[in-house]
Formats: sequence, C-alpha cells, structure tokens
Amino acid sequence: MPTFWRWFGVGSGGVPGFRRLLNVWLLLHLLIGSVAATLINTELHELAQDALLPLLAILVGLTFSWAGNAHALMQSEEIVEYAKKKAGGMPDYVFTFQLCILINVVTICLWAIPTLNIPYPLSSAEVQSVLDWASKAMLFALTSLAIRTGWHAVLGANMLLLMRVGR
Repeated sequence: MPTFWRWFGVGSGGVPGFRRLLNVWLLLHLLIGSVAATLINTELHELAQDALLPLLAILVGLTFSWAGNAHALMQSEEIVEYAKKKAGGMPDYVFTFQLCILINVVTICLWAIPTLNIPYPLSSAEVQSVLDWASKAMLFALTSLAIRTGWHAVLGANMLLLMRVGR
C-alpha cells in the first residue's frame, strides 16, 4: 500500500511528490514573497490577524470542497482505467490533492505563529528587522504556493471530470 510520505520522497512510479514543489515555480513564489515583504510595511502579527488567516481559511474551504469532487471522480471506472496507464498510477492523483491540503495546513500554522506575539530572543534592532523581513517573505511565498496548489486542486478536479466525460 503506497503512503503519502513514500510518494512524496520517491514517488509511486512517476515523479516524486516533492518535485511538485521544488521546480521553477518556486522561484516565482520566492520573488512574490520578497516583493510583498518589501512593499508591505504592516506589522506581521497585524497582517496575520486581519487579512491572511481569513484568506487561508477560504483557501482551505475551496481545496476541501474540490478534493471531495475529485475523490468522487477518481472512483469512476474511466479515471481508474486512465490512471492505470500513467507511470505514477492512482497514487499520483490521490496524493497530489493531499499535498495541496498539507501545504494549506502548514501555511495556516506558520501564519498563526505571529499572532502569538512571541518576544525575540535577540535584542538587536537590526537583527530583528532582518528576521521580520525574512519571515514576511517566507510567509508570503508560502501563501503564493498555497494559492497555486489550491488552484491546481480545482484544475485537477476539472481535468478528471473532462477525462471522465470525454470517453
């Protein structure tokens, strides 16, 4: 029985799951994160409380609703037969949706950390400024990744529907 973590590390006959994250798109997400961290001067904990946690809640809702549609489609005979012909088989489809949900959960958990107002262990204002910028950049990059993977969950469900109906 294939597991998510085995699929993520080595794949199930196709491309390993981590390759869906470590690709050329990662550079775009890092660029978006860096630009957003530079342009947005609001405190990180204020951003987390006021804007981004609600946005991420919407992303999770959309992802779960589309994942339900995708799971229903993946149980159809047409999709099962199609998946058997692909190198990664059905695990590639199932675990790709699970990866999207994992990215959303990790993003939400990391955005929740600034709301805790944990004091910095370092007293240097210069170091604190660099850490604030790096934290913002990482969180915005993760948010960009979450949006992209959420969009791909919707796209994946739609493609499964088109494959099923197209036969």
